[in-house]
Amino acid sequence: METVKVYSIETKKVVEIHTAFCVENYARKSLAGLLFEKNHPNYCRKCGGSGLITYWDDPSAAGVGLSGGQMEYADPCPVCIEKDVCPQCGGQMIFTESDCVSECGCGYKMVYGEPVEGTYEERPSAPECWCFDYNLYAEVK
Repeated sequence: METVKVYSIETKKVVEIHTAFCVENYARKSLAGLLFEKNHPNYCRKCGGSGLITYWDDPSAAGVGLSGGQMEYADPCPVCIEKDVCPQCGGQMIFTESDCVSECGCGYKMVYGEPVEGTYEERPSAPECWCFDYNLYAEVK
């Protein structure tokens, strides 16, 4: 795997840090993030514009003999959704009690507390980088 060579000011040597794929992937995701911010300047920074805070947990009890697994949970964002603010545009959400729908003029829509697929765009997250692990592995070989 080819890595990108960078001059280190601290060591005054050329070091290999990230792979070319990693650098390209990071640039692509950064550009996508900037484009999202341009299109949604008032998006909620806490939830990334989705309206949900997601987290993972391993529900299997320790010592029971069950294999570990991951469950994904999602809670309404306390910064926007719980205050009836649209996570995409920062506008006021309108709640219709008869059908449990919250909508905003920008098109964002939630039904029973879940965002409707296709009515929102989430800010792209930074890509994962495994270059450090790869470089450690390469040194061990």
